[in-house]
Amino acid sequence: MYMEGDVICHQDDIADGLYYIVEGSVAVSAKSSNGEKHLATLQKGSLLGEIALVSQSRRTATVTAVQRCQVLKMEKENFTRFLGIFPQLQESKVFSELIKRRTASSLRTIPIFASLMKKEIGPLQKFDESKLELLGAMLKYKEIKKGDTIFHAGDNGDALYIIASGSCSVSSCVNGDVKRSIELNTLKDGDWFGEMSLMGNVKRSATVRATADTLLLKLDKKNFQSFLSLVPGAEREFQNRIYGRTAKRLSKIPYFNLVNENKPWNKLDLLATLFTFEEFKIGEEIMTQGERGDKFYIIIDGKVRVAHFYINMSVP
Repeated sequence: MYMEGDVICHQDDIADGLYYIVEGSVAVSAKSSNGEKHLATLQKGSLLGEIALVSQSRRTATVTAVQRCQVLKMEKENFTRFLGIFPQLQESKVFSELIKRRTASSLRTIPIFASLMKKEIGPLQKFDESKLELLGAMLKYKEIKKGDTIFHAGDNGDALYIIASGSCSVSSCVNGDVKRSIELNTLKDGDWFGEMSLMGNVKRSATVRATADTLLLKLDKKNFQSFLSLVPGAEREFQNRIYGRTAKRLSKIPYFNLVNENKPWNKLDLLATLFTFEEFKIGEEIMTQGERGDKFYIIIDGKVRVAHFYINMSVP
């Protein structure tokens, strides 16, 4: 039995069970950049705690009793055993719809989805629920342990990631030496990564590791274009972030050490808008002698061989 104000589970707690509300109601909230944000109110007959169990992650929200509340709890071990006996439940439309709606609700706290808010009246916020539900079906929670690698530089780009909670480091190897690396950025709650390889259709340009236990929302590559069409301004945000990250990459290259930042605007940020990442396979020609020069290249990773062919013009 929980009394008004009692917390049933905290956001980021390790999932310990599934709850069913027998009597009363609860408030669901999550941390956002502006503090705790109310997500939903669940009444008698509702389930809660299923996302963390199904995705094998930490709690994605805090649940608090808003009145005297009685719940039934199924322990995590029993829930796993239950799914083993009835595996079809997890694939059922009812269960998948529930996960989709809860995932959609949790997106309200993430800054990139602020464009889906239609209006704000006092503490109440009205979102485009139809778009949130579509996004809730595309995004899946994934927990990463501290020290684990999400992807390596050179991997194929297969997904976009959004940090629901936790932190990650972005690093790149020096001159192709995997034993030597430089840290390019630190990402925290609400940040995203992986968009560069999806937008440019290139391999991963950096390695990303979790620097704390981290909960991610993963968007598969096949849904990326649909995501861009659903979230107004996302493509522009991604492109601006790509420019910023490219500028950071340029700052680590000796060639740009002489750039004197003596203007109100950042010169490297401006230079970053002029560059795009290109990828070449071993043995592939980058340019051919005699062609008209139309590009300037900087080697970020790997090695190239330069050959010059001489034509003998002497007459025998």
